[in-house]
Amino acid sequence: MNLTINSSTTSTNNQTVCYGGSYSINGNTYTSTGVYTDVFTNASGCDSTVTTNLTVLSQLSVAIYAATNATVCSGSSVTLSIVGGGNYTYQWSDANGVISGATSSTYSVSTSGTYTLTITDANGCMATACINVSVQDIPIYSVPAPPTICYGDSIVLEIDTFGLSNITWVPNTLLTPPVHRIVDFPTFSHPYVVEAIDSLGCDRRGEIFVIVDSCN
Repeated sequence: MNLTINSSTTSTNNQTVCYGGSYSINGNTYTSTGVYTDVFTNASGCDSTVTTNLTVLSQLSVAIYAATNATVCSGSSVTLSIVGGGNYTYQWSDANGVISGATSSTYSVSTSGTYTLTITDANGCMATACINVSVQDIPIYSVPAPPTICYGDSIVLEIDTFGLSNITWVPNTLLTPPVHRIVDFPTFSHPYVVEAIDSLGCDRRGEIFVIVDSCN
C-alpha cells in the first residue's frame, strides 16, 4: 500500500485598492486596510490558507485654481489649473463631455460654463473637481420673443443695467441717450448690439438678431 500524505498550503496575497474601494475573496469583502485570512480547500482536499495584506489608499483629492478669478470679461480668457501637483494624468470636461486634447494640468477657457478636471494617479485612483466660469456678456431680452416681427411692427429690446455704465446701442435710432430699453421699427432683418462697461471695468457686449418678416 502506498500512502500519500498531502500537506496544507499557505500563500500571501498583497492587494491595493483606491479609497472607497473593496477587495473580495472566498465570498468575503474587505474595505479597510488590514491582514485577512481565508481558508480554501485545495485540489488535494487539504486546507489552503491565503493571507491577504490589503492596503486601502488615502482619499485622492483635487482642487481647481483660476489664474485671475472665475469671472472674466467678454473676449478674454482665464487659465484653470490644478492646485498643487503630482504624478497624475489629467482630463478636462465641460457640459458637452470630455474635451478632446485637454489633457494637461492647465486649461484656458473663454466661454461660460462648468468645467471639470479629473485626475488619475499611478494606482488608477481618480478624483474630480469642478469650477464655474462666468464670461461677462449682456443678455438682451426682446418683445416679442423670439425676436421675429412683421414689417411695420415694432421690436422692444431691453437689458438689465445694474452695474453698467456708458451704455451704447447699435444701431441707435433714439433721439435721447441710450437707456436700458429701446423701441425700434426695423424694415429689414439685422443684429442689434449693446455695449457697456461694468463695475469690474470689463467691456461688456450683447447681441441679438431681429428678423423682419413680410407676413404676407
